[in-house]
Amino acid sequence: MTRMDLKQHIRSISDFPKPGILFYDISTLLAHPEAWQTTVRRLAEALRPYEPDLLVGIESRGFLVAAPLAYQLSRGFAMVRKQGKRQHPKHVNVGQGPDAERRVLSSSIPTRTSDGGL
Repeated sequence: MTRMDLKQHIRSISDFPKPGILFYDISTLLAHPEAWQTTVRRLAEALRPYEPDLLVGIESRGFLVAAPLAYQLSRGFAMVRKQGKRQHPKHVNVGQGPDAERRVLSSSIPTRTSDGGL
């Protein structure tokens, strides 16, 4: 069987949202069930050797990708939003600088202890 070319399912939009930017629209990928399943499966295969405890999706495309990927890997999932967006009362700063700062919406995030447990 031929390996599916996922690039054929991602639409490129030139000069969006402003001149000089090439925007990759994944809505066309999400609308194609076989391509979307293949995407999640391939990402899971790539991540599985790293044995992540938790996958974090950065809004909003990150939510769409990380949630089914976490499900596929039987791992937890946390949503992260830009600063100033609706926040959960308990949050953690992630990243550095004004463009990279995000807030974790989960109230409790498992972390690995020094003995390797959660």
